[in-house]
Amino acid sequence: MEETIFQEYEKRFGEVFPKLIPQDEKFVEHCLELNKTIDELPDDDPFIKKYFSSGIMY
Repeated sequence: MEETIFQEYEKRFGEVFPKLIPQDEKFVEHCLELNKTIDELPDDDPFIKKYFSSGIMY
């Protein structure tokens, strides 16, 4: 069975790709290419800007 991009993210970072945002494979690939989790991406990252509004509080 071939590993999915989401399984690769989980294996590399030890955490599941967040389910509360769209399951965009390009976003996962971007994180893997940079070797950073979503939480480690800078605020000006294009995927962070696309999926996270600056006015949303978590």
